[in-house]
Amino acid sequence: MIRFNDHWTTLLNTFDLDPYGQVKDKRIENWKQIISNLPLINKTQVNLENGITVNIARISGGTAFNVVPAAAVLQFNVRCQSVNQQQELDAKIKAVIHETAQQSQVALEISGGFSRPPKSISPANQLLMDWVVESGKQLDINVQFKDTGGCCDGNNLAAVGLPNVDTLGVLGGQIHTADEFMLIDSMAERAKLSLNILQKISEEGDRLQALSKRDNEN
Repeated sequence: MIRFNDHWTTLLNTFDLDPYGQVKDKRIENWKQIISNLPLINKTQVNLENGITVNIARISGGTAFNVVPAAAVLQFNVRCQSVNQQQELDAKIKAVIHETAQQSQVALEISGGFSRPPKSISPANQLLMDWVVESGKQLDINVQFKDTGGCCDGNNLAAVGLPNVDTLGVLGGQIHTADEFMLIDSMAERAKLSLNILQKISEEGDRLQALSKRDNEN
């Protein structure tokens, strides 16, 4: 099972672990070992300042309260900022799971993994971002960019060489919660911003395309 946030720069993925076996009373110790070891990746490989986080998200399993579960699932999120970090994390995570399986009588299966690369800002993407800022100034909108710790379709688009900018929608807050809201007055403003950006692309799109082509060749 894979989950993603809808912001840019870093990558967010979810792994599923499904332990099963004959010795059911070992499962709690199994999870304890995994839950203790996975977050250590934050400190032992690259610290939090370099954008790596491993977050234990959910543990689930079983049916009725008086039934010993036949299986359980542990889900955790992983975020990083570079492809090299991604590859190292993949190896680290698999090593933790393999070591736990070797030390116990419970079988472990891992599914999911990295499927969206970190979004790096290429020269072409930076140019597009500059155009967005410029378009905002025409409307007295102070556009600023910020790393959010999530990822979205923009990560995949950037990976194949297509410059893009995320989160150009209306203003609001409490995203992805039951209390999420939208400021209606911002709808017209953001529509005008999008129009300005499209006009800029129509006027100087050849420049953006040439720069993007050069980025891809490099």
